[in-house]
Amino acid sequence: MEFNNVKKQHYVWRKYLSAWTNNNSVEGKIYCLFKNENKIFFTNLMNVAQERYFYEMKEINENEIRLVKGIINKINNGLVKEEAIKLIDMIKYGFDIYKLLSSKRVCKEAEEYWDSLRKQMIENEMCENEKGAIQYLEEIKNGNISFYNKKEDIENFNEYLAIQFMRTNWCKQRIKEMTEGIEGVNFENVYVLLLMTMPSHIFAGITENKMKLNLLENKTARHFITADSPIINLKSNPELSEEPKELDWYYPVSPTMAVILTSDSNMKNKVITEEQDIQFYNNLMIRNAYNQIYAESDIELKTYIK
Repeated sequence: MEFNNVKKQHYVWRKYLSAWTNNNSVEGKIYCLFKNENKIFFTNLMNVAQERYFYEMKEINENEIRLVKGIINKINNGLVKEEAIKLIDMIKYGFDIYKLLSSKRVCKEAEEYWDSLRKQMIENEMCENEKGAIQYLEEIKNGNISFYNKKEDIENFNEYLAIQFMRTNWCKQRIKEMTEGIEGVNFENVYVLLLMTMPSHIFAGITENKMKLNLLENKTARHFITADSPIINLKSNPELSEEPKELDWYYPVSPTMAVILTSDSNMKNKVITEEQDIQFYNNLMIRNAYNQIYAESDIELKTYIK
């Protein structure tokens, strides 16, 4: 198996962000507000929501494995837990083999393959997950969520959402906060291991709870914006450390269409005609963003410059 050497690895899918570009394509430009700098830039998608080797796996140690396995052992679903533990052990075994080959210098090709694998494997997994979601995003943009009535499509879309939620820099930084001060633990290693294992747990929980997908259609002059944490839990408070007990995922898919994945059986599809309602969702997006907020117009972002 060969891997393309992708150095700029995106933690928000470029195809997803293209809905906010000037020409609705991955080659287009997007308006981006950097919260920390309080500046708006008009730039191409290769320059936003990315970091050099964001998904790179570095050598993991016993402290990191113990921490991650402790988190995994709290999973209720036995099959998901078992598969996650096996995956962690397999990754550790891969690093052990790599260290052995490096020390003996017996197989340069194998060393190069593992080096490429640890840098690119998750990036490739992200690409495969995204390919299967293109059809769903296009249907949502056209105001159609009927796909969420079919078991296979429900599972595929839930898996896509779980991965997109976990892959962001916001999640990575939360792992950093959680592991700060723990001796012998590199938060980047912990994040990568959790990214490879926890989406299955999230996906299983969503599917087992038989949640509903509702469509929000924006008919106002204002547009939905999005951010470097494009999926947000309407039940959470980003300023609090404890995890919310309820889940209502809000996910804008274009400037005029969004979805909410919810366990509330009373929630219905909604056509939004009041700008204050759009402002409500946009404010939540700003509040939950790690650093970057995106829009198709700088007018939408200037409101948020302090």
